[in-house]
Amino acid sequence: MYVLQVSGIVGRADVLACLLFLLTFHLYIRSIDEWVFEDSFPSTVSPGSLLISLFLGTCAMLVKETGITVFGVCLLYDALVLCHCFVLQVVMIMSIRLWLMGGSMPLFSEQDNPASFSPHLLTRFLTYSYLLSFNAWLLLAPVVLCYDWQVGSIPLVESLGDVRNLATILLAAVMIALCLHCLFSLKRQENKEVLVGIFFLVFPFIPASNLFFRVGFVVAERVLYMPSMGYCILVAAGLGRLFSVAGRWGTTLLSVFMLLLILLFSWKTVQQNTVWLSREALFRSGFKTVPHNAKVHYNYANFLKDSARHEEAIYHYNNALRLYPRHASAMNNLGTLTRSPDEAEHYYRKALEINPHHNRALFNLGNLLKSGKNKFWKSCMQGRPKPPWGPK
Repeated sequence: MYVLQVSGIVGRADVLACLLFLLTFHLYIRSIDEWVFEDSFPSTVSPGSLLISLFLGTCAMLVKETGITVFGVCLLYDALVLCHCFVLQVVMIMSIRLWLMGGSMPLFSEQDNPASFSPHLLTRFLTYSYLLSFNAWLLLAPVVLCYDWQVGSIPLVESLGDVRNLATILLAAVMIALCLHCLFSLKRQENKEVLVGIFFLVFPFIPASNLFFRVGFVVAERVLYMPSMGYCILVAAGLGRLFSVAGRWGTTLLSVFMLLLILLFSWKTVQQNTVWLSREALFRSGFKTVPHNAKVHYNYANFLKDSARHEEAIYHYNNALRLYPRHASAMNNLGTLTRSPDEAEHYYRKALEINPHHNRALFNLGNLLKSGKNKFWKSCMQGRPKPPWGPK
């Protein structure tokens, strides 16, 4: 599933943020332990380890926005388990991050995240909720993977009668059960690893959940890299409990099952490696996996256009427009492949109707009109005046 993480700069940033996330939490817990055992510092933590933890957490935040969630994990673990706190430092670091972003959040288009542009609150709520369960399923069973989940990949959930709401309800029930288990265990000072697993699973995903601000994607497999740490902790904790109550044969069966599962996931990883061998293989995998995603058809059409396979490119540009009629770039690129100047002008103008500031469409239309004007003056000399430019 995480071949993406080492196949591009963006993915490698997720890997680095994950490493810094773990180091930050480890040093924070270590600083608390030093205070507990040595009792030599008047403050609640060891200053050295805490400062390094804050520094690494800041680095994680600068590498990837989701890195900032490590402070939320530390704060909640501190409040629920250790009963200490370092809120002021975290607020200062978050303020610095907001200042670096210019005091505003990035802007995205409807193509990036269709649900966030829906005028209906119910549609946004149901779709966002379903996306949580969809991401949870990707963690459990990464069977259907795609390098880009955008336009049309996951249809909006627009009514309470949509069967996909059952997945949302199931996820909510599981998470509530886990939280209740943690609360009861905390009273007995047991199963802290389950609490840490939930923190690691939930907090790193919050920035991608559309809960506080709009994000620029529908689903992004790379944002599951950090939550997968919590998933692994929960699996390990669950297996530990099962091994403790299972007999000899039960332990053997569990071991065999886990071995088969690891082999299955390893085979999936090897298979996914082939997807990233070339640009064509990557783009072909996209429309084979999610054929109703306009973005993957558009990307593959661009590759075909660059490879001078124009007929195939036209087919996939048309597919992209069929799935998302407001795809201005697909409209513009389709115009560059048509042989008829009138048809090309039609596509350029349609692209500009969708996006009046589309640079390539403006440039292409200008070139077309310029060449058409020259041809018009030549036709005037032959007594056949008919200007092809001008507003229609």
